[in-house]
Amino acid sequence: MDRPRKNEIIEVYISSVTLEGMGIARLESGFVVFVQNGAPDERAEVLIMKVLKSFAYAKIVRLVSPSPDRVKPACPYFGRCGGCAFWHLSYEAEKRIKRDAVYNNIKKLGGVDFPALEIIGAPDVRGYRNKAQFPIKRARDGRLLVGFYRVRSHDVADLDDCLIQSPRVFAAAKAIRRYIEETGESVYDEMTHKGVLRHVFAREGRASGDTAAAVVINADRLRDEARLVEIFKETMPGLTGVLINVNKEKTNVIMGDRSRLIWGRDEIRDTIGGTEFIIPHRSFYQVNPEQTRVLYETAVGMLDPRKDETVLDLYCGAGTISSYIARRAGRVVGVEVVKDAVNIARQNARLNGLHNCEFYCGDAGETAARLLGEGLKIDALCVDPPRKGLDGAAVDAIAALCPSRIVYVSCDSATLGRDIKRLSEHGYTLTAATAVDMFPRTGNVEAAVKMMRGNP
Repeated sequence: MDRPRKNEIIEVYISSVTLEGMGIARLESGFVVFVQNGAPDERAEVLIMKVLKSFAYAKIVRLVSPSPDRVKPACPYFGRCGGCAFWHLSYEAEKRIKRDAVYNNIKKLGGVDFPALEIIGAPDVRGYRNKAQFPIKRARDGRLLVGFYRVRSHDVADLDDCLIQSPRVFAAAKAIRRYIEETGESVYDEMTHKGVLRHVFAREGRASGDTAAAVVINADRLRDEARLVEIFKETMPGLTGVLINVNKEKTNVIMGDRSRLIWGRDEIRDTIGGTEFIIPHRSFYQVNPEQTRVLYETAVGMLDPRKDETVLDLYCGAGTISSYIARRAGRVVGVEVVKDAVNIARQNARLNGLHNCEFYCGDAGETAARLLGEGLKIDALCVDPPRKGLDGAAVDAIAALCPSRIVYVSCDSATLGRDIKRLSEHGYTLTAATAVDMFPRTGNVEAAVKMMRGNP
């Protein structure tokens, strides 16, 4: 068969699975069929749903020979909610898929042939997330929907629970339902750009017990904001603050630029590995505190800073990794483009008595180049960029700074592989790589790699 037709049922062999949980089946012609919720080493009859030029999408109608990795999904919403990708597989299989994805991207995109890659799995695949953003919608029949988006859509899967969320975070979804039922406040409609309530955001400090909530609205005020606060207080244990975020734009971006604190304080506190952090509601903070500790300890262990060394931390955010490095290095210089995050990084350093840290606000590449021009000399570098990875200016600045070793923390192994290749062209060699599963049951995985100048 060269290529299947839409609505045709064919039998396929699924050889592997993507990070999105799609099984990969190749026909004799080489044509690829992506199978929803497929499992490795599995034969199945599938219904072809959509056919494109070089691949098709399908769903399973009958398992001919089920994979040994297939399990009954523990989540009743799996397949309807787009939050998770792997509830149909054992956790061991999920870890293999994630490990192989990171390894293949480093090998193929990075051009590096190395023996093996370890993945550090999470001790618990349930209840680990300390943050959530719940979209709020009305169904066509008028039902209130609060949950997560379905796969590749803006349809909301209505949830009563979520197995990977902390119960104290999920309580925000329950609180906003209750508020809407009591006050009759309107819900935002993407098509008409009318209605008020768009999203509810919640965050938890796992060690501190703090929780905070923010409601995103298409207006300046809500009906009876005092009642909103009371409901959050009654529903979310450890509540430290409630904010209103204003987003009147026709956009998929969740939060707007203006926020207003209506009760409490605009932050939570948390402790990871003995280091205390202040986290305002707009600051980036990893969602799995236990695995965050593992990731940071892995990265700093690779970096191996010494008391006589200066370390540059690019894309330092609120200074979380900087604080870990500062306990072992002589001096840490952090660079971050978000001004509020830089201020919090300075607060976090003072909070932990770390007087060997300094932070600069600016673009990573431009600021690194400026610091070099001002005479900054560094021994090692840590970089934790956003999903898009390093831009050209950052790569050039890193090469000009000439650190003896680089540790790169990545949430996207494809851009990591690309950047490994670019750094290797400036004389750096990959010497260590580890994947860390920060996000069990989802399609995301972190990685930390070490590169040394020259050819150790």
